[in-house]
Amino acid sequence: MRPNMFIDITIRVSNASSLINLRVAFDAINDHRLPLAPLVYTLVRPSVMSERSFFEKQKLTGPNFIDWYRQLRIVLLIDDKLHYLEQPIPPVPEAPEGQQVAPEIFAAHTAWVKGSKEIAGLMLMNMEPEIQQNLEPLHANEMLKELKTLFAQQTEQELLQTTRDFHSCRQKEWQSVSSYVLKMKGYIDNLERLGHP
Repeated sequence: MRPNMFIDITIRVSNASSLINLRVAFDAINDHRLPLAPLVYTLVRPSVMSERSFFEKQKLTGPNFIDWYRQLRIVLLIDDKLHYLEQPIPPVPEAPEGQQVAPEIFAAHTAWVKGSKEIAGLMLMNMEPEIQQNLEPLHANEMLKELKTLFAQQTEQELLQTTRDFHSCRQKEWQSVSSYVLKMKGYIDNLERLGHP
């Protein structure tokens, strides 16, 4: 019987503090002739991969705010973290006098703050340094509001174009009802995203 050989796999996740170390028995892989790549893929969350591709493709430079924001929303939607971006951090729970805040309520608030900081970090890492400078102390929702203010003109132009497209959209003869409804829903979703439901 030969000794077990191990493969050490280190995976660095989006922030430097998250490091996943795995030790996989090489014999287990080799004896079953399993390729290593699918094993690693299943161990790495797809959301980490989506965040990584977001980092590689999209950096906020200013003129690309609308596209950058759309991509950020998609990444956060995949990770089920969009609410941290779209909702402000709830106020710190305060107990009535003589009582204590329930631990689960305090834990939920702490988790919300942590999630907001994580999203804010993701946003900051995907911005040009000139844009980052004034946004660093903000949480995700505050940062989004500030960015929307900075790039309001772009948002207004997209809003105007989306409104025009919505009102001029007609179902074509050959077009199925479902594709027409999906197109209209896309316009409505875009209007909501731009703050005009």
